[in-house]
Amino acid sequence: GTRTKKTLLRAIKATRPLVLMNNTPNVAKHVCICIEAIKKVWARSPLLACKPFLDEAASAKLSSMPTPGELIEALSPSKLLQHVREKFDTSGMDVHEKLTLGDIVGVLDIA
Repeated sequence: GTRTKKTLLRAIKATRPLVLMNNTPNVAKHVCICIEAIKKVWARSPLLACKPFLDEAASAKLSSMPTPGELIEALSPSKLLQHVREKFDTSGMDVHEKLTLGDIVGVLDIA
């Protein structure tokens, strides 16, 4: 529950090697979906891969070949959170288990 979410986010922030199982429900699944979306900044065509998650104003300032760091800065935390919610039904989760906008911002800060 809440403890799992705190433990996962703390481990990510500590930048220790961490294995997340994408087939595990609830918090781990949420974090995996979020990380998978963020990883698109290193895709073969990163601008195209990240397009659904880019902030409109920030993406307008990007060059045609942005660096991963520039793409991370241009990612919209609210679009990432919406993506997580669309990919995994959170109706059965405790409110404290669900990723929040602040959690997404925290993960982006260390990405």
